[in-house]
Amino acid sequence: MALITLVVAQLPAQDIGWLKDLPPHCRVVVHDHRGVAADDAPDALPEGSQRITMTASSGGVMGSFLAHVLDPAVDPGEQHTVFCDADAPRHAPALLQLLEDPQRWADVQPLSIGAVPAELVEREARDWIGALPVRPERYSLSTLAPLGWHDPNAEALASHYRRSHGLGAGASVMAHFLALAGLDALATSAAQSDLGLLAHGPVFAVRGPRLSALRAQPGDALQRLQLLCRADPQLRQLAERAVLHLCGLPMVRLDALPRPIEALTPTSLGMARIVASIDALLARAENPAADLSEPMPAALAPVAAASDAPVAADAPSEIPDAAEISLDPAAQRREAVRAQVRDAVAEGRAQDALALLLQATQADPSEVDLLGDAATLCFHRGDLAQAVPLARRALLREPGHAPSQFALAMSLAALGERIEAMVLFDDLMHADSARDFRGAHPDLTAVAAQQSHHLHQLDLQRRAHARPLAVALHD
Repeated sequence: MALITLVVAQLPAQDIGWLKDLPPHCRVVVHDHRGVAADDAPDALPEGSQRITMTASSGGVMGSFLAHVLDPAVDPGEQHTVFCDADAPRHAPALLQLLEDPQRWADVQPLSIGAVPAELVEREARDWIGALPVRPERYSLSTLAPLGWHDPNAEALASHYRRSHGLGAGASVMAHFLALAGLDALATSAAQSDLGLLAHGPVFAVRGPRLSALRAQPGDALQRLQLLCRADPQLRQLAERAVLHLCGLPMVRLDALPRPIEALTPTSLGMARIVASIDALLARAENPAADLSEPMPAALAPVAAASDAPVAADAPSEIPDAAEISLDPAAQRREAVRAQVRDAVAEGRAQDALALLLQATQADPSEVDLLGDAATLCFHRGDLAQAVPLARRALLREPGHAPSQFALAMSLAALGERIEAMVLFDDLMHADSARDFRGAHPDLTAVAAQQSHHLHQLDLQRRAHARPLAVALHD
């Protein structure tokens, strides 16, 4: 059987006697964090084991994980490496049995159940490996609260982090922490997702190629994370919550509620047709003096759906360059972000463009214009499930923000939410708050009028069909 490496962080007062019972195909590297000379019995470690003395402030299991990953002398190979502390059997009572059969493990494999209510482990058997209990914790990326039980430690950790960093009640704790660590891609993923997964203890295994890919990523984010883990035990706990995702396990984004199939048929406001028509209109718009708060132009957000009026590669941008007008510092930052977004989309990196916009709005929650740009970009990509909450978020921050209202109305219309879409379209055509939008974008105002008329006609038809049925039922 292939050799498995166990990297064990031995913390003060922890016993490593259980290591003698490991299967013969396990190799052990003990990271001694006790800060004193090793005084274990000579036979406490399996033959061929290695002991590395760490400082008492080296960061616990996360410190050992990062030290192992960053050590250029370590070849992760193709097999799994298990990371844990010397108290692992308490968190993972089936660990020794799990080590007997690593062929059943995923590339990133939680191995523990944690100190959770026993009925949870029995009831949530979806992640068991055969008859062996394994239970990764699914938790909110915003509040750190687990699903299914009350964890006061997670609640206290989130509250302390919010106070320390001045975060509002609606901010994502994990997204902010990952951005603080310089893990920008993970921070973006956390901001766009709902749930994370953690291995209690932590006790988890990672296959070698995943560790090699982690080590090879550019930048110094891992070194920065290492410093954070050493500096603050609470930051270390947050890192432990993120480590499975750091190794490549995806975060969880909950699906939208199911919609009627009728909402996406050609007889209704089909998504592809709406996206294509608005994309063509935006591509034809030529208004270089447009207001800074207008939606993302089609030149920045090419549509994947086929269209009778495809966007030209050289379609003019509707957002003015910062050099053309006098801007305050906030507007200069906004235009710098928009320039990067234009470049990213022009290179076919629409996801990176969206990440830039979301990072900018997270750094400055008052930046409504870029949030509206993000909603419009999602609409152009056909990602209506994300366009709707982004547009709503912008409207919560600035009610009547016309570009966000337009993106929301179009998205809701495509999803079959006729009543709310009609109200939004009517406001765009008549409300004083949308007067500047109507003046700057007559083409888009015409689209709003057309869609509003169509929605009203559909509503009348539905009422006409419903009335005979109601009469028949009454009779």
